[in-house]
Amino acid sequence: MNLLSCLPSDSFELRTTGKGYFTKYIMQLLRPLQNSDLERVLVYAPHVKHLFSDPHFADLSPVFPSASPWLSENMLSNLQGLYWMHGENDFQYIDCFLAPQLTTIRIPHTSLGALTLLSSLALRCPQLTDVTFFLRARRIYDLRRLGVRARLARY
Repeated sequence: MNLLSCLPSDSFELRTTGKGYFTKYIMQLLRPLQNSDLERVLVYAPHVKHLFSDPHFADLSPVFPSASPWLSENMLSNLQGLYWMHGENDFQYIDCFLAPQLTTIRIPHTSLGALTLLSSLALRCPQLTDVTFFLRARRIYDLRRLGVRARLARY
């Protein structure tokens, strides 16, 4: 279920660019969000187990600053996997989705934010067993192979 579709239709505008495989959605809030706007979101949010956010598919940059006060780890109480493909401009909003029950996280290694996140990841996500960094060159470093899984478990 796409949680964004649970917001009232008068609260946002969704534009598309490109076609076919290259289609990109750009979301723009039309007005400030109210508590009542989140009623349907809060009904479906506990059912979300995996969250995939990629600005190459859907650009939520205009939404994050307005929506972040409404987000908390309690909102997605069953979130197990977080796939956060944002670069430096929006990377900070990953904090809204880090929760103790996360077991898998995939993040780009494109900013200092990604590296500084590692120092607190074990404390904020104690059940985390799978951490993967995606590099700009599309190569993947799986930290399990580098022994990070054991180090995370020790914290």
